[in-house]
Amino acid sequence: MKAYSNDLRERILSDSKAGLESDELAEKYRVSRSWVDRLKQRYRETGNYSARKPEQTRPRVLAEHESFLIKLVKEKPDRTLNELRDLLDLGVSRMAVWRTLQSLVSTNLTRRFGRCLREESLIDKVPHGHWKTTTFIASLRTSGISAPFLLDGPMDRDCFVV
Repeated sequence: MKAYSNDLRERILSDSKAGLESDELAEKYRVSRSWVDRLKQRYRETGNYSARKPEQTRPRVLAEHESFLIKLVKEKPDRTLNELRDLLDLGVSRMAVWRTLQSLVSTNLTRRFGRCLREESLIDKVPHGHWKTTTFIASLRTSGISAPFLLDGPMDRDCFVV
């Protein structure tokens, strides 16, 4: 979303100085009242009303180790995050490994935990585009889900026939 123009900000502040309330300003200029209040507060505290510069995002922790991570995934694609983290031996969290893998892996329309490199295709059957019912059946325990079963179609009498 683009920031509001400085011209709009100046008009709102001048109308505010003329005595209009925040509700009236928000309705007149079609902005939210909370934005008007924040603009007025910022102008009071700093004397500045222009839009802030966007914050810089931090670089990924494993950015310089991506090629080694790719090599590890190519060698054995079904390694767990803990195994990958231990093989990297950098003292990073599992979440850091996961975020780096997400940037390297294509997961569109495939099972959630499948991994492959960006240049390669992850081949798996997915229930997309055939416009049929897919039924998921599983037992739920206090320790988690067990005995998952995916049925390609509705759960009716025909699914129980052997």
